[in-house]
Amino acid sequence: MKRNSLLTGRRLAGCTALAIACMMGHAARATADTLLSSFDNNLSSSLGVDWVVSEPTWGTQFVPQLSEGTGALKVRHNTNWQVGLKLVGGDALAQLITTSDTLEMDAIGAYGQAWRQVFVVLNGNNEHVGWQQTEEFGLPVPSEEAPSTHIVIDLLDGNRNATGSQNWKEKAQAWLNAPAETKTYFELFIGFQGGNNTPTADFNFDTFVDGQDFLIWQRNFGNMEAGPEQGDTNFDAIVDGVDLEAWKGEFGGAVVSTIDNIMFKKNPPVVAAIPEPTAAASGLIAVILTAAGCRRRR
Repeated sequence: MKRNSLLTGRRLAGCTALAIACMMGHAARATADTLLSSFDNNLSSSLGVDWVVSEPTWGTQFVPQLSEGTGALKVRHNTNWQVGLKLVGGDALAQLITTSDTLEMDAIGAYGQAWRQVFVVLNGNNEHVGWQQTEEFGLPVPSEEAPSTHIVIDLLDGNRNATGSQNWKEKAQAWLNAPAETKTYFELFIGFQGGNNTPTADFNFDTFVDGQDFLIWQRNFGNMEAGPEQGDTNFDAIVDGVDLEAWKGEFGGAVVSTIDNIMFKKNPPVVAAIPEPTAAASGLIAVILTAAGCRRRR
């Protein structure tokens, strides 16, 4: 084989490969999502700062218990429970919001027990961000068919119920652009609240339905002005056999909900209509081969 022919073949192969790569390179790019927290072992986040558990603010003696177990953040809870998670992320959090499109998470409730709501707040210096709260996400009662609810928040419109959209990306950029001496905090807050029926027979608010709850029912049997802490499970103000049956059904159980996979995601890029890569590449190869053939004939 002549050296010129060999070089021509190599150049042709190189040009063909380069052309195909150029045609398909854009389509091969993948968007990167950021898993903020999966709660596998602790309350840490991928930003290098930990979540802070906010204290309950409603009038009750019960405090939700958190388990930093594997796979999810578990919350043992009782009637009207609520727990808040706060992440003070500063510039790193603001930068993540400006480069993402949605904030997503999974809420997995205890079987047969309803969450009341989940809401998310973006908060920072009042002159830069202020209080940007999402609508309350009312979650359905978990079932075997649908045990979890996937929550998606559009960062361009954090509150779908607001009169005007709350553009969290814009707010985060404004905070980044502010003079350093004026910035004190930038945080993400997630509040979770349970339903009124969670659970019904834990009379001493320790998250377990056990013998201690039976003793409370027994001491108050016949009470006609009772509350949940005295053995009334169905809110009729009477401690009777109905409440005992509820206790039997829940005995030995603990009500646990989980929070998992808090993630910032990017939408796939919008690509303008172009010829199919295979057709375009084939056409380009044909042109190159034709040109090469003409050159050899000359």
